[in-house]
Amino acid sequence: MDQIKVHSRRMQKSIDGNRNLFVGYITAGYPDEERFFHIIHECCRRGLPVLEIGFPSKDPYEDGEVIKKAHETVGTGLCHAMDFWRRLRAEVSVPIWLMGYREDLIDSEIYRDLAEEGLFDALVIPNMGIEDRIRLKSEMNGYGLDVVGFISSDDSFNEITMTIQEFPMIYQRLYSGPTGMETSGNDYEKLLDYGKMFHSNTIFAGFGISSGGRVRELIQNGFYGAIIGTEIMRKLNKSQEELYGFIDELAGIMEQAR
Repeated sequence: MDQIKVHSRRMQKSIDGNRNLFVGYITAGYPDEERFFHIIHECCRRGLPVLEIGFPSKDPYEDGEVIKKAHETVGTGLCHAMDFWRRLRAEVSVPIWLMGYREDLIDSEIYRDLAEEGLFDALVIPNMGIEDRIRLKSEMNGYGLDVVGFISSDDSFNEITMTIQEFPMIYQRLYSGPTGMETSGNDYEKLLDYGKMFHSNTIFAGFGISSGGRVRELIQNGFYGAIIGTEIMRKLNKSQEELYGFIDELAGIMEQAR
């Protein structure tokens, strides 16, 4: 298999240094700006290797109630607050995936301001067609940054094949629908096996991952990593201590997998 190569130096270093990775999602500025920075510092200190930051949205329609409420709490004031994004990049050494909806992040062209200053390592845009995502990838590569590809069992064979061939990092959705629905079973295996036939893509499982045991199963069954969003936000809503315990558990699972 070919060696995995991405454009972000920070992301490449993480891939080269780790056999497996997990990605943890937190909505930007949640629950408030100062606590947000305290929380992400502590999560990274405890072993969170990749941070996915949710770009504030007026209408996060593909998310479930937990993340929707977080967006409502934060509002959209941070969208153009460059000092916030500069502080985030200055204070966080791990790779930053910036997850946003096309309407908020791309159509507004805010992403270009952030890319020009290198304030993220990869873009995660769930509601974008394959041709537009490939064009975005080409643009971001010029900044030394990456775009994460998406595949799901609902995609056409051609879309899946194009994504696997074009993107070194892939987000495989375990189900269709809003985030936060719990999943079980191994219906993902056929699509995962097809993706791994081509080359050594870093294929991450996402959607409905709510326990360390599920993460362990997904890694053991062939995923390079797992993306956890709603469960991290749900635990944060209960207490910071519960969130940190979950991060400790996930970091331990990844260490065992190596």
